[in-house]
Amino acid sequence: MDFLTGSEINDDIKKQLASIPSQAPAAQPVMAPPPPPQQYYAPQPMMMPPQYNMPPVGYPQQPGGYPYGQQMPSHQHQMYGAPQGTSSQMVPQHYGASQQQQQQQQQQQAPPQYGMPVPQQQISSQQQQRQPSQYGTVPMSQQQAPPQQQIPPQYGMPVPQYQEQYPSIDTSESNGTRNKTINDDDDDDENVEKLQVQMRSESAVERYTVRFEHEQKLGMLLERRQDWTPGQKKDENNGDKIEDTVVTMVIDGGAAQSKGIVLGSRLIQINDMDATKMPYSKNLDLVKTLSRPLVLVFERSKASCDTAKGVCLIRKSAGTAPPSSISSWKQSYFVVGGAVAKRNVLQFYDNKALYEDIVVKMFQNHPVAGLKYKAYAISSTFKCSEILSKSYKSAGGNITLKYFTLKNPNSKTKTIKIAAENPSVLFALHSHIMRYASKG
Repeated sequence: MDFLTGSEINDDIKKQLASIPSQAPAAQPVMAPPPPPQQYYAPQPMMMPPQYNMPPVGYPQQPGGYPYGQQMPSHQHQMYGAPQGTSSQMVPQHYGASQQQQQQQQQQQAPPQYGMPVPQQQISSQQQQRQPSQYGTVPMSQQQAPPQQQIPPQYGMPVPQYQEQYPSIDTSESNGTRNKTINDDDDDDENVEKLQVQMRSESAVERYTVRFEHEQKLGMLLERRQDWTPGQKKDENNGDKIEDTVVTMVIDGGAAQSKGIVLGSRLIQINDMDATKMPYSKNLDLVKTLSRPLVLVFERSKASCDTAKGVCLIRKSAGTAPPSSISSWKQSYFVVGGAVAKRNVLQFYDNKALYEDIVVKMFQNHPVAGLKYKAYAISSTFKCSEILSKSYKSAGGNITLKYFTLKNPNSKTKTIKIAAENPSVLFALHSHIMRYASKG
């Protein structure tokens, strides 16, 4: 019964009251209303360039799978069965080919990958001419590769010497010799070891006597020559060296030349005194101060007796023909053998004074650097011609020269022509050369 109203409570109300909890539920937080739904838009597709052989979507197509307005490649061929006049760019080249052939054609037609070089055999000659040059306007077939960059030597690697990088030809003279050159036609290398003071033996010398009645100036030059070398037995009378007094110069027209004194002769005796037992300075003083008549005994080698010398004309040129002009000949002083060479050595000097200067220096053991000469050791390999004649015209009339040719085996193209205005001089020289050379 409801005590407030006095009315009775029915069963339904009792059930409802029984279901109500005795405690009130906890307070719930107030939630804001959800936001209105947002409309999302899909991203626009990026505009990509049409791929190779792939036309953009949405454009009208033309036969062959290419859009209108786009040029088709030149490797297309006419469609099979198409009428004449139809464009030849309608069917790909691999139309109707087998699968293997199609793969090979596609590999040939595919563009090279980035960084891969294009094979040279795929570039035709016409394409090479059309392709612009990266070094100018010269066609690629005529271009030269750019020079390689000089790489400095690595650390620890030997650096080449200056002579290895810049080789040169040395033609300097030293001690009467010259270094061999590369030029085969340069005969100056024949001077090597050709001039040397001739050592005399007892069996290869002869003595001759000269008497000066009243001449104070003898017209010759006497020089010292030392034969002693370290390790040789010393001479007790002359100290630690043996000195020879040698004739190193004979003046033209002087008393010595008129008496027949030969260049390179060794003084043996002065009157009755042995000159070989006295030093050079004493011998020279006796020759100058002794009263006349003065009797001198000299010793000369048999090679000196066989010496030929005089003035000649020489010309070295290609071929065997003499020069066309007489002015092309060069005057020279020749010696065969002599005091400073063997009997088979032919020597050419600019003049007699140069020859005598070289003889003096060699007897004094001085270098002859800077004194130019040419020497040839004549042997059977040299070809010597017979004596010929050549006429030249001059203001005073015709001049006829006798000449012969001498072929040096060390020279491939040039031949020595030797002439003389005095025929007797040329015949004597030719006779000496023919003792050692062969006819040719």
